Amino acid sequence: MQQSQIPVKPAEAEISEKNSRFLAILTPVASEDDIRHIIESLRQAHPKANHVVSASRLAGEIHPQEGFSDDGEPSGTSGMPVLKQLQHAGVVNALLCVVRYFGGTKLGTGGLQRAYSQSARAVLEMAGNSAGLAPYQPQYPARLMCSFQDQSAIRRQLALYNAQVISETFNTEGVILDIEAGKTDLMQIEECVLAEFHTAQIETD
Repeated sequence: MQQSQIPVKPAEAEISEKNSRFLAILTPVASEDDIRHIIESLRQAHPKANHVVSASRLAGEIHPQEGFSDDGEPSGTSGMPVLKQLQHAGVVNALLCVVRYFGGTKLGTGGLQRAYSQSARAVLEMAGNSAGLAPYQPQYPARLMCSFQDQSAIRRQLALYNAQVISETFNTEGVILDIEAGKTDLMQIEECVLAEFHTAQIETD
């Protein structure tokens, strides 16, 4: 089974076909809101572009959540070929957009499919060759309760194990941190935090 990957930084690549420019941009995303925001930002950054084609994959518990848009290109010629390149590379939590500047010559259905596929493949290869892709590690939720005086030290421990604080709540007894981390990291956090901070508690699903 193919190991899934995630982009860790944006990457760009460009190809030309019969004077049309195809600028491919690969961006890390974590939500549908991220996807909408980036597509809108690209439209604003490229006001003279004819199309901003997009494809996205967000990691899910069983299967990735996928989406694509032809953005006015003939159906099936652009968004789906870009999505297929993401699928083939096993890339998730990613948005791949291809900005097209029309060069005056129509490419036809086959030509469009090839151009969008090639531009998407080019940016994925560039990302792979420049440490822009990393293995995807599923994230698992946990809830950590600790005292006010321990929270700073515990946050440092969380950072060491690449845990992300999703939300925080303060009450009269201390702090509640909702976190996400990889399974192995979560086990190590639980072991280290409970051993070092006796007032701390951790709940996992």
